[in-house]
Amino acid sequence: MGLYVKNNVFASCYIIIYSYGRFTMKISEGDISTICSKAKNPSFCFNFFKSTPATKTLDIFGVAKFLINDASQDASVTQKQFESLAKSTIDPRSKNIYTQCLENYKNALGELDAALKALEAKDNASLNIKVSAAMTDGDSCNSVLPSVKPSPQLLKQISDIDNLSGIVLVISNILPKN
Repeated sequence: MGLYVKNNVFASCYIIIYSYGRFTMKISEGDISTICSKAKNPSFCFNFFKSTPATKTLDIFGVAKFLINDASQDASVTQKQFESLAKSTIDPRSKNIYTQCLENYKNALGELDAALKALEAKDNASLNIKVSAAMTDGDSCNSVLPSVKPSPQLLKQISDIDNLSGIVLVISNILPKN
């Protein structure tokens, strides 16, 4: 009986340590492949990891944090661009669209900040909800933006924010549950 209990305790400890260790190890090519195959834009995802060697030194939580920070920086720059466009345009319709997008990206920044807090708290459900909300803010802008013919650079930046956030959504679904 004592040997049985000792073996079960050992086996339980091994499983817990292995499970914890699996998500504290550096992200592997297999992890990247799994994540990118489920991403909204797999090509963007693979290219992102390939062109961002810093991600290979991080565990999966670190990668999620890196992606959220990257999306936040892009959203901040995008917000400033919309602010500038809203101030500089004289066409009332364009001004209204740029102002709406400015507000959407202010909201997206708040959602991405909340996503970072959820990630730190290991609250995967809230992480998923906050990143989804940030993406919805961007999508709301995208639906009206084509009528003002924005620059290709601005459209690319908006697309990058959406793609980075999409990768975080995939990660939020594979992080260990509390």
